[in-house]
Amino acid sequence: MEWQEKDGRPSKNAKRELVLPNIEHSAGVPGSSHSSVNRHEKSVDDESVAHVSSDVKSPAAQYSAEVLDKAKAEVQKLLMMPLQQVLLPENYSSLEAALPIYAESPDLLVEKARNLEELRRNLPSLLANFQEAKKQKDEYYKESARKVMLVDDIIRKQELHTELKDLVVGIDASIPNLKEIEALEMNLTTEISHLEAKLEELRIEFPASKKDVADSLATQAETRWADYKRKICV
Repeated sequence: MEWQEKDGRPSKNAKRELVLPNIEHSAGVPGSSHSSVNRHEKSVDDESVAHVSSDVKSPAAQYSAEVLDKAKAEVQKLLMMPLQQVLLPENYSSLEAALPIYAESPDLLVEKARNLEELRRNLPSLLANFQEAKKQKDEYYKESARKVMLVDDIIRKQELHTELKDLVVGIDASIPNLKEIEALEMNLTTEISHLEAKLEELRIEFPASKKDVADSLATQAETRWADYKRKICV
């Protein structure tokens, strides 16, 4: 390299070497940087896909075969019970918990899986209707017992009233306690009237038709329960 001309300044060739870099050392292989980035991105994408694939599982994979079999056995056991027994809190809770697990069994027929899902959705209303029917029937029987007691009380008081009336007619009007007997007779008449009015109120509030409605509601719930039993337990 010629560093100086005669006047001590760098020569033209020296200036050119100072300005232009060594292309062979700086340029590298064309496209090498882009290829490196692509390889890095591909590696990251592959890792992401592998990670997501390992996290995403089918619903049935959430439960072991043992858990699925246990849920199936629990559902079938409870379906074989009378609907009234399923109303017990522990039985209802067990059925409510086991139904969605059993429905995830991978070997279930589509129709049976649909029936399990339908039962899961309808279970609250099904049992609520049966409970309401049972409540109405219990109230009816309770009030029926009250009506029987009222009728018995009315009959006793009517018999006593008749005896007092006959006694008043057959005795001498000069007997000192006659007025007391007549007052007792009047009181019995009033009591009987009140009892008969109460009996009529009960008959209006709890007619025989109310029991018929409750029986119908209970029968519908039991029929649907038997239908689910037939579809799921076969």
